[in-house]
Amino acid sequence: MPYNKAVKDKKGKYQNPIPTPMAGFKETPDIFRRYRNSNSKLRKPSKPIPVNYMDPKILDQRPSDDLMIYWMGHTSLLMEMGGRRYLFDPVLSERASMFQNIGPKRLHPAPIAIKDLRNIDAVILSHDHYDHMDYNTMKYLVKTDTLFYVSCGVGKILINWGGLKENIFELNWWDTMEDGPNTLVSTPARHFSGRGIFGRNTTLWSSWCIINEKQRVYFGGDSGIMPQYAEIGEKYGPFDLTIMPIGAYDDAWHGIHIFPEEAADAQIVLKGKKMLPVHWATFDLSLHPWSEPIEHLLIAGKRLGLDIITPEVGDKIIPGEYKGRNWW
Repeated sequence: MPYNKAVKDKKGKYQNPIPTPMAGFKETPDIFRRYRNSNSKLRKPSKPIPVNYMDPKILDQRPSDDLMIYWMGHTSLLMEMGGRRYLFDPVLSERASMFQNIGPKRLHPAPIAIKDLRNIDAVILSHDHYDHMDYNTMKYLVKTDTLFYVSCGVGKILINWGGLKENIFELNWWDTMEDGPNTLVSTPARHFSGRGIFGRNTTLWSSWCIINEKQRVYFGGDSGIMPQYAEIGEKYGPFDLTIMPIGAYDDAWHGIHIFPEEAADAQIVLKGKKMLPVHWATFDLSLHPWSEPIEHLLIAGKRLGLDIITPEVGDKIIPGEYKGRNWW
């Protein structure tokens, strides 16, 4: 296995692990045509998405040694493992946008307020996009003693927002970092980066493995299908839990957002025991109906015999005990 690090091209842009064409000017007219013709009512739920509001007092308790997770919507998660408490890609603002009056708006309230976040040992960020790295949430957290484990180049953004350099650790693909009893590993993803109009791909995008002597978790972040899933599964699997993105896909950007059926296939080569699907039900970022990702995933998962966890937003998840329910 090659286990290649991420590298930049001559223009200083990070490259994907395999060639990844992006939707260009030729595809743009078709995308806009399909957007106009799509049924916007299907892209949003017809009834409120159930939200189980998280009691902030849970953050005053000692983090669990055993694996425990709260899904906060999209790819935002609170995870306890090995006596450490992590936030993954926390986005608690009303919109995933550079502005708070325009851009993708939440389809449901956040299960906890930014001001109630406390006693977070570390934040793990997959990349710098607005729906994964929220300015308001980060601006609050950088004022605490929280550690930040991020992809290459993302640390500079956090420092510009007031973060302390000594609290920020940048990792390239296959780099490892010890965090208490847990080992954090930055692993490849197939995506892109950039905030605003300029500076695309000057920072890196990653998935993550969090492992200790008893538990192994894979966090997919944002990614298209790639052969590196097999590399990750071979090197760090089997995983007790994989946290896989399943939404916001489209043929026009197939290389950067995995389809639900492909996520099911990836679960096999990742050697995942249980899957928690994320990156759906919170923001309208594509043209498909809002609940299509989970419906397609469950069909594919049944065919492959997968164990898929389907929590409501804000649910406490103990993977070995949680069964989930069809709430959509």
